[in-house]
Amino acid sequence: MPRRSDLKLIWLLSAAVVTALPFPATASTENTVEISNKSSNTKITGLQWDTERPEIQVSGTDDLQQAIAVVKGRFEHSSWKLILPNGKEIQTSEDGKFQIRLQIHGKESAIILTAMGPAGAKETEKLTVFYSNFEKKSASSESPAPPPKSKDYLVTAGLGPTWISYQQTRVSDLSETLLSAKAALVFYGQFFGISSRWEFATSAFGTVWTVNATPPALGIEFLGINLRAGYSFTAPEAPLKFQLTGGAYYTTMISPSGQLGIQNLVAPQLMPLVRYTMSPKTAVSAYVKYSPIMANLGSFSFSNRELAIGGALTYILPNYHPLSLAIDVASFHFAQPLVTIDSTSTSLGLGYGF
Repeated sequence: MPRRSDLKLIWLLSAAVVTALPFPATASTENTVEISNKSSNTKITGLQWDTERPEIQVSGTDDLQQAIAVVKGRFEHSSWKLILPNGKEIQTSEDGKFQIRLQIHGKESAIILTAMGPAGAKETEKLTVFYSNFEKKSASSESPAPPPKSKDYLVTAGLGPTWISYQQTRVSDLSETLLSAKAALVFYGQFFGISSRWEFATSAFGTVWTVNATPPALGIEFLGINLRAGYSFTAPEAPLKFQLTGGAYYTTMISPSGQLGIQNLVAPQLMPLVRYTMSPKTAVSAYVKYSPIMANLGSFSFSNRELAIGGALTYILPNYHPLSLAIDVASFHFAQPLVTIDSTSTSLGLGYGF
């Protein structure tokens, strides 16, 4: 089945819309305005905000006004980039100074900035602008929708074809094409208040539709659940990230003829994974998986196993949601005195994250 790329992707929270590009204002006024990052649960290393009150620029007519806070700061963190909620990189001077323009939506307007490291590491920080003289004259319907909230977890759903070749003792060989679906929920370590190197995931997969089967009477369908925990051993500044994941899975095969498959199989699994972040919006990953299969606790054999290899390409869409294209190839072998089962499968999957 397709496996979602373990890539930690950019998830941004904003109650405002920002841009790094200057534009002229028709008026400038001094008002009671303050900035603060005290409400932020996390901080970005090397990011400092100017202690002076930001300038407020007001443009438009009396009936339709737009207020902009010009916020200044300094960012000094070698090889890291500071990213706005709209996905644009903040340009800094040689000494790290920068300024951003924050659209005011109320007496409190907030954004979450993201700092991206060279190997996909990220840090976030929330900045709030307090503007006591705000008057709700701007037309909110004219403003773009704010980006989605930053999360410590990720929900994905995917769909794609699976091609299977299946052999079992005393039964005709089977080949079939299935449409398979998968849903996954991933919690990152900070969700539990621990290191962000940890990752915990659960997923469910199953056959949605048997496109074709040869012979038709022997078609089988699959259902399964995965539970995994992974730890990244690589330092944030490394160009490649290495993660070791282990866990267990449950699967069962449904055969209308009752002649094929294994029912209610529970097995451990070990899965090393490597991922490389090519840019703040694009990443690739690859994994291998080994899972021993035992009829009972006393029947362990390295030859009874499932082996799999796969990879994924993930891209962050303009709406900040990840889109992944994955491929997986698996080989299953299980031999007992009276029956031997061999199966190979190739899966493609298109996944979307929420």
